[in-house]
Amino acid sequence: MGKNFINVRRFVIMILMAVVIAVTGCHKDTDTPIEKLVGDKRMDEVVILFENDVHGAIDGYPIFAGYRDAVADTFKYVVTVSCGDCISGNLTALYQGQSVIDIMKSVGYDYLVPGNHDFDFSMDTFLNLLDETQVQPLCCNFNDRATGKPLFKEYEVKDYGGIKVGYVGITYPYMETVVSTSTLIDENGNYIYDFGGGNVAGMIQNAVDAARAEGAQTVVLLSHIGNDLLPEVISKTSGIDVVLDAHKHTTEPGAYIKDKDGSDVLWTSTGTQMENIGRVSITRDGKVQSSLIATGSVSQKSGTVGNVVDRYNQDIERRTKEVIGHSDAYLTENDTNGKYIARLEECPIGNFCADAFRAVTGAQIGIVNAGGMRTEIKAGDITYASLLAVFPFLNEVCMIKVSGQSLKNALEMSYAHIDDFGGFYQISGMKVLIDSTATEGNRVKSVKVDVAGNGTFVDIADNEKYTIGGSSYVLLEGGNGIIFENADRLPLDDYLTDDQLLLHYVTKTLAGHIPESAGKVDGRISFVE
Repeated sequence: MGKNFINVRRFVIMILMAVVIAVTGCHKDTDTPIEKLVGDKRMDEVVILFENDVHGAIDGYPIFAGYRDAVADTFKYVVTVSCGDCISGNLTALYQGQSVIDIMKSVGYDYLVPGNHDFDFSMDTFLNLLDETQVQPLCCNFNDRATGKPLFKEYEVKDYGGIKVGYVGITYPYMETVVSTSTLIDENGNYIYDFGGGNVAGMIQNAVDAARAEGAQTVVLLSHIGNDLLPEVISKTSGIDVVLDAHKHTTEPGAYIKDKDGSDVLWTSTGTQMENIGRVSITRDGKVQSSLIATGSVSQKSGTVGNVVDRYNQDIERRTKEVIGHSDAYLTENDTNGKYIARLEECPIGNFCADAFRAVTGAQIGIVNAGGMRTEIKAGDITYASLLAVFPFLNEVCMIKVSGQSLKNALEMSYAHIDDFGGFYQISGMKVLIDSTATEGNRVKSVKVDVAGNGTFVDIADNEKYTIGGSSYVLLEGGNGIIFENADRLPLDDYLTDDQLLLHYVTKTLAGHIPESAGKVDGRISFVE
């Protein structure tokens, strides 16, 4: 009986071996994964791959997806995350976000946190595009003011074969200072949404506690708040293990900040424009590590995603490759030492853009917010693409009339933050003197306006009215939280977006030629010594 049993067992083992050998022999033809039959041999670990602040750098997506696919060959659980500011920027603005959404669909994302620039084409546009992505948006501080209810899931807990990970989403809590006010208000001027403001730490804590209560062993904060606010927020919370951060374009492979209990919280950020792929690993015993992989070092590319990107790149090239002028000047955003200064002081690209708003609209003054200019113009041939790269958000051009007092109030708000504030104004037809050491509200010491347009500057008068050309974002929509009080909108002959304004300025006003003198500053913005 014992011998018969042994013989039967050997026979069964031989049959099973034959099945495995047969499957192995046909694997290449049938593409049937052997691990389904003999066991998944990949590493039992959760790997989160993320990007942030891509701003339309679509050529990085095939690399991102290719790297993800390669990682999935080695690890069982691979998660793909976007930490926001993905649909707006660069030449993809031609498609009002649709191009990036199509590409992200081909990548296949698990989670997304909205960033402030994801609302550039209006809130309705963003929400409609988001429906197409088939990605799970997470955000614990994006609420309907009327109902108090969140627009998206605040958190989600996923079980990866017994490794339970909680994901909590958070976006910028002071959204009204960085997006168009019109995006956030109803027809009566009332704010529709609540992003938490100073209460954001409590909103995060509630979501973290809920995730822990559902069994999350590790909590990942998907953040679009920036590393300037992050330490303060984390210091008021507990239970977070790692933060994938965005908004400030910081490149950080991995550093630690303390939570309110004194525990270390790992945080990391990839920079911007898909320069790096962020990678966070979570082991079964709860160990968390982070690193950045330079996209230039990745050899893998997804052909599927690449095909979608190629289709859009070909269309973009067709639209934008024509040379429309020449510049003898280098219109830089830096000082002579190469330091970025567009949000700190006068610079050539700022003067050029402000001059364009003034000239094309016919206003006495031109204003552009430094955060709206996304690159510079180099000497040489100019194409539509080079102009669109400066103004990639396609803001509508407008002209307003305001009192001198209203203008001065707006300038005080603009120059209250000489510290990398996107609302720092570059100007034309006006000269300002700023004391950056004075208290907020008292920093603008002198304002002079070229009222007649002949180069003669006179002191601004509080009760006089002045015309200003700029984007609707800046002048009418409360961009960067700055309001031009009691502004009257004036009609323009043609509807233009800001990229089209630059095209008009170069091809018609300047007759296709930017002179060398445009590369120098002329003292429009000065500071008390």
